Amino acid sequence: MNKSLVKEPPDGRKLLDYLWMLTRYPTDAEVERSLKHVRQAASRLEAYQDVMWSLLNRRDFVVNH
Repeated sequence: MNKSLVKEPPDGRKLLDYLWMLTRYPTDAEVERSLKHVRQAASRLEAYQDVMWSLLNRRDFVVNH
């Protein structure tokens, strides 16, 4: 992951939209849950990596892609 992407955007939703891998934009609930994880994490980079991995391991991604 490009570390500058994690540092730059004040709006975490832009980064989540970029990371979203399910051929659709995230719902408001998904964004809030993800941003809550990012806010509580010690490292923004690791938090966004967690989000990415959680998306890659979703059943709908694994089955469709």
